[in-house]
Amino acid sequence: MNVLKKIDAAVGKVLDTACLLFFAGLFILLALKVFFRIVPVLSYFPSFSTGAFDEIIEWLFAWLIMTCSSLLCRSNEHFRVDILQMKLGRTRAGEILETVVYTVALVFYLLLFVYGLSLCRTAVQTTALLRIQVRWFYLCMPVNAAIMCVYTVRDIAKHAMGIARPAGAKEG
Repeated sequence: MNVLKKIDAAVGKVLDTACLLFFAGLFILLALKVFFRIVPVLSYFPSFSTGAFDEIIEWLFAWLIMTCSSLLCRSNEHFRVDILQMKLGRTRAGEILETVVYTVALVFYLLLFVYGLSLCRTAVQTTALLRIQVRWFYLCMPVNAAIMCVYTVRDIAKHAMGIARPAGAKEG
């Protein structure tokens, strides 16, 4: 179990760092685009275009959203309406409800993984300026869906153990 906690901590650090780098890259490129629109520096370099920035921004934005989703899934901080779960608490009915909710989420993540992988395999287009295959843009879907699947299976197991736990027993 200790090994799994170390792996989880390492994955958490990688996801944290990736989100930070994607966000910093977005900030820098968007700031440069605004700067180049306000200050006519590029008029001295007619062969330079900020169009490539748009392609990189699109890539960074997709990866940022999906990677942050994985990070939120890992820490159970994603948005959810949990009025019923809060009312039921850690009762057996609450654990059953949580298990059902996480199972539905797992089905969604599995579909996202399968269709994201299919999209990556079949995508043959390239970007207009940088000539990068768009499958690298789409790869964020199956990669992060797989991460979310792993964490959702963890949560399902945790709540399933709560269902099996006798009433009044403490969580271990």
